Amino acid sequence: MLLISYIYRFILLINRNFRCWRFIILAMMIYFIINLYILLKQTRLNSKSIFGNKYLRQQSLQDKKKNENIQNIRKRSSSSLCICENNNKKTLQSHSPISPEARLRYSFIDIDDLDVDINYLDEEYRPSQQLNILPPSPDSHPYTRILNVKGDTSVIIYNRLPQCYEHTMGLFLQDISYLHSYTYISSQIYVPFSYNKSALVSIARSLNKHKFKQLIYERHIYFFDYYALQFPNHPVWINLVRDPMYRIAAEYKHSREICRKTNRCFVQQDAINETLDECVIKRSPKECISSDNGIARMLPFFCGLKYSIECQEENNWALKQAKQNIDFFYTVVGIAEEFYKFLYVLEKLLPQYFKLARILFMNQHDPKILADKRDINVRLPNKNTTKILMPFLKYEYDLYNYIKKRFLDQYNMLLELDN
Repeated sequence: MLLISYIYRFILLINRNFRCWRFIILAMMIYFIINLYILLKQTRLNSKSIFGNKYLRQQSLQDKKKNENIQNIRKRSSSSLCICENNNKKTLQSHSPISPEARLRYSFIDIDDLDVDINYLDEEYRPSQQLNILPPSPDSHPYTRILNVKGDTSVIIYNRLPQCYEHTMGLFLQDISYLHSYTYISSQIYVPFSYNKSALVSIARSLNKHKFKQLIYERHIYFFDYYALQFPNHPVWINLVRDPMYRIAAEYKHSREICRKTNRCFVQQDAINETLDECVIKRSPKECISSDNGIARMLPFFCGLKYSIECQEENNWALKQAKQNIDFFYTVVGIAEEFYKFLYVLEKLLPQYFKLARILFMNQHDPKILADKRDINVRLPNKNTTKILMPFLKYEYDLYNYIKKRFLDQYNMLLELDN
C-alpha cells in the first residue's frame, strides 16, 4: 500500500505524457510479478512442512509397530518354550521305558531326545524298492538348482563343523525354535564323526520316525546319503563354514581347553600345553593340524560316508565329491564371516523355520559384537606359522572358496528377487 501511495503522488507531480505512463505500467507489472513469486514460494514451503509432518508421523508409527513386533517375539518365545516343553513331556511318555541293553546297542543315537520307538529300530532293514532318484548329472551347471530346497522339510540336519560359530548358531537355533514352536535337538554325541552302514541306517531311521512335526537336528557327523541307503525321504541339509585358518586356530585352542577342564581329551598328552606356533616348530605341520592334535578337517564333512575311506584323503577326487554333494544335497552352506547374510538366505529358503531370524538375532545380540564372543575371540598363529601351514590347507581353502562363491550367488539372487 505504501508503494501505491508513492506512485500516486508521483503521477500527480509529473507531466501526463505518454512516456511517463509507460514507466508507470512497467513498474506496476514488476511489482505484481515479485508479489506473485513470494506468494508461490510461501505456499510451497507450507505444503512441504505438511508432508514432512505426515512422513514423520508415519515413521514414528512404523517404529512403534516394530517395537511392538519385537516385544511380541519375546512373549511368543517364552510361551512357545512352555508349549515345546509340554509337548516333549507328552511324547517322551508315549513309549515304554528303554532297556539298558537297547540303550547300549543304540548309544550312537539320541533315542530319548528323538523319542523313537525302540521296536521300530529293532525291525529288519528293508530298503525301499520304489526309489526313482535322478539327481542332476555332474556335467550340468551346479547353480541351476541353487535356490531349490533340497529334501523333505520336516527334518533339517545341520552337520555342524567344529568351531564355525557354533556357540552363536546354537543359541540362535534355540531361540528361533522357541519362537516358531518346533523341535531343535543339539546332539550330545560328539565323536566319532564317521559310522558304518548299519549305524547310518539306524540314525536315518530314528530321524525319519521322530515324534515331532518339525525338527532341526544338529550334530558333528559326516554327510551321509539317504538315497544310497535306499530311504525315500531325504532330509534338508544345511551347514556353516569358516575361513580354515581361523577355524583351525580356534579348534586347536578349544580342544586343549576341553582336555584341561573335562575328561574328554582328543589331544596327545605331551602336546596339551603347546601353542600352534610351538607345535609347528617342534613337530611336523601336518601332524599339528591332524586329528591327533584335536583338529577336524572340513573335506570329509561334505565328501561324506558313501565312500568313507576315499573321503578321508585330501585329493582332487575327494574335493570333487564334496562339491558335488553340496550342489546336489545342501540347501544352503553359509560362511561365518557373513553370518547376517546367512540368516537372510535361511529366512528366504526355509521361512517355516527361520522367519524373523534377523530381527530375533539383532534384538538379542550387541550390534557391536553380533556374534558370540567365544566365536570371535580367536588368536591367529604368527605369520611364519601361517606361511608354513598354508600349503597343507590347499584343499580346505579350495572348498571354502567354492562354498563362499556359491553362497554369495544365492544371496545376490535372492536379494535381486526381493527387490
